[in-house]
Amino acid sequence: RNPEIKWRIQPHDLENLHERQVKLLRNALRCLKPGGRAVYSTCSLERRENEEVVDEALRGVAGWRCQEMRLRLPGRETGDGFFAAVITSA
Repeated sequence: RNPEIKWRIQPHDLENLHERQVKLLRNALRCLKPGGRAVYSTCSLERRENEEVVDEALRGVAGWRCQEMRLRLPGRETGDGFFAAVITSA
């Protein structure tokens, strides 16, 4: 809902956001009980903020897996674009 953001964000901002999002996701996953489920979702369509965050957050950590990922693209589907991943704990 902020169309002007594409004019405000700079390429280096994506790297900072990626690092921050990986830390946030890892911290959230530490709170999962065995058998728990977390949803990581953004309103971004950037791989660096989506799939790559999930991949990095799960890398080298036993017991978590990405059960499902979904990317909705505006124009192809009704509504705004978004990304969501369902992560489960063993």
